[in-house]
Amino acid sequence: MSVQIGDVIALSQLAWRLGKMFTTERKNAPAKFSEVEDQFYSLSIVLKILAENKALAETIEKDNRLGRMIINCETSLKGLEEFLQEYSDVITPKSRRLQDKFVQEWKKLKWTQKGGDLDALKENIKTHYQALGGILSVIGATRMEEISSKVGEMYDWWVKCLQKPAKISSSPGGQEPLVCISEKSARGDGDDLLCPRAQIRVECLEEEELIGSRLFDCACNSNDHYVNVESLTILSKSVLVKSIKDKPTWMLFVHSSTKGREVELTLTACSVFSMNKLEEFISRFAFRQGMASTLYSDSLWAHRSTSSTGEEVLCVIKAQSNVSHIEDQIKGFNFRSTETGGQYFAGAIDSVHLVQYFFFSCPQTETDGVDSRCAELIFFEEADTFESRPLRQFTVRVQYDTDVGLGSNSATVIMSDVCCIQESEAGGTTTQADVEVGVKSSDAGQDLLDTIRLMQAELWISYLRGCRNGEVAESKGPAPESVFGKHHLVEPSVSEVFDTISKRKRLVVSNKAGSLHACIEPATGSSDAQIFEIHVVLMGPDRIIIDKVESSAPMRAPADWDMNFLV
Repeated sequence: MSVQIGDVIALSQLAWRLGKMFTTERKNAPAKFSEVEDQFYSLSIVLKILAENKALAETIEKDNRLGRMIINCETSLKGLEEFLQEYSDVITPKSRRLQDKFVQEWKKLKWTQKGGDLDALKENIKTHYQALGGILSVIGATRMEEISSKVGEMYDWWVKCLQKPAKISSSPGGQEPLVCISEKSARGDGDDLLCPRAQIRVECLEEEELIGSRLFDCACNSNDHYVNVESLTILSKSVLVKSIKDKPTWMLFVHSSTKGREVELTLTACSVFSMNKLEEFISRFAFRQGMASTLYSDSLWAHRSTSSTGEEVLCVIKAQSNVSHIEDQIKGFNFRSTETGGQYFAGAIDSVHLVQYFFFSCPQTETDGVDSRCAELIFFEEADTFESRPLRQFTVRVQYDTDVGLGSNSATVIMSDVCCIQESEAGGTTTQADVEVGVKSSDAGQDLLDTIRLMQAELWISYLRGCRNGEVAESKGPAPESVFGKHHLVEPSVSEVFDTISKRKRLVVSNKAGSLHACIEPATGSSDAQIFEIHVVLMGPDRIIIDKVESSAPMRAPADWDMNFLV
């Protein structure tokens, strides 16, 4: 039962082709397809590394136990390949695409040789991946007997797994969020890749003390990645902050024990399904870190406040736009109150920040964070050398629909009728005002304007898919598969949201992965109760898309909306 290295390489390529088949040219594939795709890619990487390691390559050709594991894996993959080829179309000589009819009926099919469903297939592939990945944990061992011993241990575990029924994970996706991790280069010339597929240890949230806990596992089983990734531990200021760009990216400070210092990481989600679970983890992680931090002091990234209803609110940074590169381009800042006519001016700015926060209304209980409906553009005034006045902080609250533009000379950014807050040791004032930010050039003005508008797009997404001020979620339930324009929602749920002020309702329909949302509400400014607006938000790991679909009859009037209502 000898297995050659060429067989392992071919098997790695087969696993990769099967993974591609699940989502090739299919942007709206069922969420479970993305999960299976992840499993196949992980298995492909393990097989590739296994074939490339010299010491293990010798073991593959000599140890019957390892050969049996690989042959069993080959049997599973080739059986699935024959099954899928019957229901797929050729795209290129090396690429196939599952037929539309097959995708629509995937729940009714038997995916394994024993007649199991798609979850059973996932567990099958996962067992192969874990067994072969366990062998890779001894990469770098210098003695063949160490490798042989490890092969024996994993073989015994693998046999036991085959003898008992597959245990299907109850958690969405059956695995923790997968992310690509890069470290910000100290050279300042970009990011250095640490691991293309790292798994977030969600279980760290159950630990009593987060500080010092390990945050990631390497899911591609590369020895270099393993050392770099699993040496990263949580700091007191570790919070995943979304960087406002076209591609969803998160920034994070952690401690690296291998480097003996703090490092800054850049994270991106590996798949649509990973992205949804990543957002869930970020909210819970922000709560834990924010609670711990504000026990001692408030800061820009975490502080406590009081809501308009008198409730204590925990505010933890959620997103941030990079404006540090134009701080030295700002000449001054002033605003004129539209309420009192008073004017305020700051001529020397020390730093500028543009941030959005999570709001936790009940800090004593771990709950999902609610996105703040405005971003804060914060100016810290430069300290007065002679200390003739207290240091001041100016905060401008920017909403998704705030009127922002350039002045006549393009060297001024203007915001109309916004909430402005001036704070200092002597006290604070809040007023509605018109704001002008003076910059040194038209390029700097355009740069600041573009940065603010990117943040407004992020606020618009929050406005569409979450509860707004004065709104309450009245009901939520499953819905049939739906199509909005060119977007297909698989296994969706529908939430009915009621505005307690305007007495109007709207619907938010979301797919199971949480990556696609359709907001349906009466058209703005229309007196016709039968005309609606539909905004669709696609949150992908590589891009964010917001589409608008206008619709009229046969949609029902708002008063008649119920859980059976769909387009």
